[in-house]
Amino acid sequence: MTLAGEREDEYLLDAPLSEERKRAFLTSYVKDRATSGTLEKLFRKLGGFQRVSTNLSNKRGFNTLVHKGPFVAESNWVDYLSWDFAVPMERGILAEFEKLIRECVTPTETVKKSWDEILRKIDQLEDEANRRGYRPSLIILAGDLTIDFLVEFDLQHLGLGSWQLPPDLHGGIWLHGDYKDKPILLLRESDLDALYLVDLARFAAFRRDQSEIEFELIPIDKTLAEDLLGKNPDIVKPRKGAPDNRDERLRELRLRAWLKLFESYEIDRKDCGAVQGTLLA
Repeated sequence: MTLAGEREDEYLLDAPLSEERKRAFLTSYVKDRATSGTLEKLFRKLGGFQRVSTNLSNKRGFNTLVHKGPFVAESNWVDYLSWDFAVPMERGILAEFEKLIRECVTPTETVKKSWDEILRKIDQLEDEANRRGYRPSLIILAGDLTIDFLVEFDLQHLGLGSWQLPPDLHGGIWLHGDYKDKPILLLRESDLDALYLVDLARFAAFRRDQSEIEFELIPIDKTLAEDLLGKNPDIVKPRKGAPDNRDERLRELRLRAWLKLFESYEIDRKDCGAVQGTLLA
């Protein structure tokens, strides 16, 4: 570590957290969640979104240590990117949603991963769903979806207008246009290559309560550092090149802050018959 770095750390050890920087982070996070909150946008658009007055117990988010530098006034640290918290939050919500879908349907048929075959299969699945009284509203593509594969869809639909999303779905980074007025949701981190067709309003409800996003940033003083290290001796590691002893770990803890960032929501599955699926290969 350089002399300037050592002086910076000495300043940070006892420096208070900046309320202004904390507010700026939360404001930025709220904006980024409005952009990245794809699943909630879909439920609002297609039906099934509910705002409830009771407090929901299902909280998801972050309970972790972060370096305090970005939250200290006059420090040389660059601000944290709230996007790096907003996107993983949405990833977790989408993973929970996919789990509910996969518990409902176990595809056995396989369709070639080409747009002609996929769109033909979507039409077939929609006809089957309509005969059973469902009205599919959402297309989901999951698994290994390459950029070339997605660009091919754009080129096929370029100039036709059908790939353009309505304004209330703009900004959803997991959405890739639509087909016959059905948004296409991409789950590219899934371990299963599959196509799903969903009547979203019949399949599930997405609920949020009236509470705001919960955000707390706790400074770690000597007392709290002792307590945290006593409960978990490996909660931090000494910086590179420093001796590995208790004093160094306590020092590293005091250069951290305890970040708690939670959202309350609930995805309530209602009707497994509202989802159909097939494998992609």
